[in-house]
Amino acid sequence: MKTSEIRREVIAGTIGFFTVAYIIAVNSMILAESGMPYRLAVMATILSSAFGCILMGFYAKSPIIVIPGMGINALFAYSFVGQMGMTWQTALVCVVISGLIMMSISFTRLSAVLLQSIPSSLKSGLTAGLGMFLIFIGLEKGGLIERGTQTLISFGDLTNVTVIASLISIFVTMVLFIRGVKGNLLLSLILGTLVSLWLCRSFFDTCHFI
Repeated sequence: MKTSEIRREVIAGTIGFFTVAYIIAVNSMILAESGMPYRLAVMATILSSAFGCILMGFYAKSPIIVIPGMGINALFAYSFVGQMGMTWQTALVCVVISGLIMMSISFTRLSAVLLQSIPSSLKSGLTAGLGMFLIFIGLEKGGLIERGTQTLISFGDLTNVTVIASLISIFVTMVLFIRGVKGNLLLSLILGTLVSLWLCRSFFDTCHFI
């Protein structure tokens, strides 16, 4: 491998890591809402992500980042535990069983059969629906929307520093993405973090409008 290729791979890997490192905090926070100890959720997120990426790199030899899915963790915390009343331990058993089933399907011809049997419109609908669901969670975590009194949802407090930081981050991300700037997600994460630090009195304390 040429030196230029090694340098490109290292830069791409570094940018990729810092772009998806948010999953450690976000995934752990969602899992903790199910009652799972936060420290264990952090450790599980780090180990599963590291194992998936190492396996993808050394075994599959593909430059693909493997991290926990943001739709699945919400299903785990809010549906299995929140709505169905399972304990997080029981929900984890369901995850293990479903994982074994999906693994057995992936290593057989059944995966190709299932893929061909699903209409393309349904595939597009699932992708769009999952995207909208994740957007909804992001807006809720950023304080832009909240549970309404007269309606299902309502606008959050636009004077809150968390909401202001979220709006600035979203705006910057959209501008960088539309202009096709390389590393747009990483740049928006860095700027959003700096804005949050500037607007908050302390990084670990509750944010108040300054």
